[in-house]
Amino acid sequence: MADNTWFDEIGALVEATPEDVFTLAQMYEHEPALAVEHPANNTIRSKIRQTLQRLRDADVIEFLEPGVYRKSVVAAKRVVALPTAYRANRPSPVDSAKGTPPRFDTVPLEHRDIRAYVVSASESRVAVLKEYALVKEFELELNSRGHETSHQRIDAYGTSLWTDLFDAHDGILYEAKSSASREHIRMAIGQLFDYRRVVEVKGISLLLPEEPVKDLCDLLRGLSIGCTYQTSSGEFVEIST
Repeated sequence: MADNTWFDEIGALVEATPEDVFTLAQMYEHEPALAVEHPANNTIRSKIRQTLQRLRDADVIEFLEPGVYRKSVVAAKRVVALPTAYRANRPSPVDSAKGTPPRFDTVPLEHRDIRAYVVSASESRVAVLKEYALVKEFELELNSRGHETSHQRIDAYGTSLWTDLFDAHDGILYEAKSSASREHIRMAIGQLFDYRRVVEVKGISLLLPEEPVKDLCDLLRGLSIGCTYQTSSGEFVEIST
């Protein structure tokens, strides 16, 4: 029975991971909460690894390389519950129906090796990689200026959302996209307005890999949304709004 509990708990944490591809290091980040759930267990990390092997055997995840995993189709169909230590901080559907307001937590930006995520040449995977690399480079730029950076996990009515980057120094929330196309920018606008309903910020801004066309710059100015893009030489330029 205890092993089944671990199977469900680690399976739930895998399910809650934002990316389809994740690392063992990410699973280790849940060690404190799992220790609360299993106070008599002094080998939490060993149990995590063992349970990941069981999830692989059950076709819930795939092993890509040492320490790197990918959710399988089976994982998308699993209905599992997060451990109590997590459920205590997440709004339940019942609470949401009663109007419990959304909440958010500030989380340090994850320091992961982008190379570990190069596992597929698919368009969606490439887009995720480009966004991640863009955020990491801009984070380093902000840190070099002495700015503290993080991102937020937003729990809103049973759904967890993750913002890309928050600059605590200037109070700016950034949404990164892999392209400056109209489709990507319109999507980012909706995401930023959605986040701003919950997260208190001084401003919202897009983070793009190239300069958008004038028409889209005018659109952002009209909505009071900032925009920072990266030049071909790697510099970051802020468009005046």
